[in-house]
Amino acid sequence: MKQIAFLISLFSPFIIISQDLRFDELSLESSLSQPVEITNSGIAGDDRLFIGEKTGQIRIIKDLESAPFLAADPFLQITVDNRSEGGLLGIAFDPDYENNGYFYVNYTFRTGDNMNTRISRFQVDNTNPDTTLAGSELSLLEIPQPYNNHNGGDLAFGNDGFLYIPMGDGGSGGDPENSGQDSTTLLGSVLRIDVSLPLNSTAPFYKIPGDNPWVGDASVPDEVWSIGWRNPWRFSFDMATGDMWVADVGQGAREEINRIPAGTPGGLNYGWHCYEGTLLYNDSDSDCPDYEDTAQPLMDYARDLGKSVTGGYVYRGSDYPSLIGKYVFTDYVTSSNFWVISMNGNTPSIDLQGFSGGDALDGVTVIGEDINGELYTAEISGSISKIAVEGTVPVELNSFAAETTNDGILLTWITSSEINSDYFSIERGSDTESFIEIGQLSAQGNSSVENTYTYLDTEPESNPSYYRLRIVDLDGSEQLSPIVEVNTSSLKDNRHSEIVHISPNPNYGVFKIITDEEKIDYRIYSLSGKEILTGSGRNQSLINISDQVQGVYLINIKVAGKSYFQKFIIM
Repeated sequence: MKQIAFLISLFSPFIIISQDLRFDELSLESSLSQPVEITNSGIAGDDRLFIGEKTGQIRIIKDLESAPFLAADPFLQITVDNRSEGGLLGIAFDPDYENNGYFYVNYTFRTGDNMNTRISRFQVDNTNPDTTLAGSELSLLEIPQPYNNHNGGDLAFGNDGFLYIPMGDGGSGGDPENSGQDSTTLLGSVLRIDVSLPLNSTAPFYKIPGDNPWVGDASVPDEVWSIGWRNPWRFSFDMATGDMWVADVGQGAREEINRIPAGTPGGLNYGWHCYEGTLLYNDSDSDCPDYEDTAQPLMDYARDLGKSVTGGYVYRGSDYPSLIGKYVFTDYVTSSNFWVISMNGNTPSIDLQGFSGGDALDGVTVIGEDINGELYTAEISGSISKIAVEGTVPVELNSFAAETTNDGILLTWITSSEINSDYFSIERGSDTESFIEIGQLSAQGNSSVENTYTYLDTEPESNPSYYRLRIVDLDGSEQLSPIVEVNTSSLKDNRHSEIVHISPNPNYGVFKIITDEEKIDYRIYSLSGKEILTGSGRNQSLINISDQVQGVYLINIKVAGKSYFQKFIIM
């Protein structure tokens, strides 16, 4: 096990949030050769990891959740040009892989002494899911490389079903070919193509999405989606939101992370070689746009913290709730540094972590995810590790649900255990990105039994409304619940209905529920959300909780399929 501890970051004006990570290395009997890609098949229940080796093989790690081992035979073996930054660089499984068996590989090959990028489609052998059908390669796209570095190399399918291919500027240093700002070339660009069936019957064996930004402009290749990239080595899509995250390797001063929200149109210019991150790089090129006219990075960092950004993924697994929705990435040269980015709307909060002791990872080439959204790293030396969160999760959350009542939105959550828990912050948003705190409830502290909490939001502000819990431990560490969505259109303007009420109110702990209906179900809560009593009865049946202390209580009354909330006072 490799472990890192919190390190102070200097990223003003970002907010720093602590998130201690550790790395659990997989014990594999066989070794890997220069792994640079980690991915999964996209098939639910398939716990295999597919590892791309720079030398031209795709290997499979099987039984990932029980006793991981490296399959003896490669899933694919091809001849590549792996000089400098070349080789087998990227793998993407077709969104319909379970049915059509297609997957795609980004690799470099040699013609004479020249390097070229090739995007090819392959097909799995339908008699053996752990191997590729011989002779199934179909070359879709080939791009000459003027130098042997800055090939990009990744590829992935977006939520729109199209294949995205980030291309570097073609290499050397300082972009001597001007590929970053030359929209007539495929280099220095992110490409976007349609490989859905049926393919074109003649080359190129793919189609152009109709909304690609330069379709119809003869001066720009139809494949180009965006320009201004230097070397986008690794990128990923957030499986929950569809947001695209791109790590673009810097020249000599800045490394950058770009977040492209789902739905962002194509046609944007990301600045290179005019700008390197947030800094001016080239002030002599008259064709350079103003900085304000470029798509600016979410964040960048100086090269004293790292010299070749690797990139990463937004965590969407379930093993570590405190990581959910956060982007985790690292740097190849300084893999002792890992960053965790949380988004509050479009504002990032950044936690820079550094290793303590001598357990630093050595040259992390990629972060990838398994079918369940758990994250893994690959070191150029051949090690594969699972990213984990250090320490005991303070609260085990069994469920979190929302229900529309005549009085508002009733949130209910159940914990199965709590360790040093402090309080629950209830947060509401008009979307899944931006949340505000609307209330707090004290937690139990330490408990090994089920506890039920409720909170009534009487003033939801949008339809739909989104809710989550921020669970805060006594030491200040936090974890987030899953997000729940509620349709609020059925809320009545007059939420405090007189269809049902309790009498007398105030009382001494003995009262009746009065309604026109006969059958009644009820739950009584303290203002802290603790459940006091649950039961059923009939109209005007007597309820006795006179053993409770004086104060304000909530009762949830359900009659005729509808839910009502009332406050009452015990004197």
